[in-house]
Amino acid sequence: FQAEDGIRDFCLSRGLGDVYKRQIVGMSQLGNKVGFIGKVSDDELGSKYEEGLKKENVEYFYSKKKEELPTGTCLILVTPDSERTMCTFLGTAGKINENDVSSDAIKQSEIILLEGYLWDEGEPYKAFDKVILSGIKVALSLSVQFCVDRHKPHFLDLVKNKLDITFANEQEMMSLIDAKDFLTAHLMFLLKLDDNGLSLIRQYLKQNQDTYYYFDPIHNCLLLFLE
Repeated sequence: FQAEDGIRDFCLSRGLGDVYKRQIVGMSQLGNKVGFIGKVSDDELGSKYEEGLKKENVEYFYSKKKEELPTGTCLILVTPDSERTMCTFLGTAGKINENDVSSDAIKQSEIILLEGYLWDEGEPYKAFDKVILSGIKVALSLSVQFCVDRHKPHFLDLVKNKLDITFANEQEMMSLIDAKDFLTAHLMFLLKLDDNGLSLIRQYLKQNQDTYYYFDPIHNCLLLFLE
């Protein structure tokens, strides 16, 4: 790695895994039994990735092999005032398919978190669908706004009809439902309303009367604004 003109006094470090790996490692460190499904190639980075998971007592449900594409990488540039730019190459991770998803691992799970960044037409779609149709409780992170912009009809269908939990920040949620001015919201949770969910929401709002909320009758969802 070489600094271009105008870039000085930088430090370089290398870490393994994205935010989802860190979350799953954190859950493992808290004493939970957790597993991870993610596609890597049988190369240096793929081996280090697998070793890192096993070191943290995370069960890795994938048998790596030499793939056409290498293990994915992400170059993250962080300025001294904490601004961040990410340059991501998904590599073989973006080629995950239904055959890479262990049916036994699904059956052993209480809840499965899917990464919206990997969702795409074709093979990844089939992998996601295999999990969603399993009957296990499923959560999805919308990941980043451009993913929502790119896959909005599909994500909206998932949120409305197939998911139990959706994680999103303000920009992602605003993009999903084409909201214009939720400027006071720091974080928004979207909950699919069934009888149990509605009861929990009513109980929460009764205990937290200063909470701002908005019910969207078109998409049958409730937005909670947490200050």
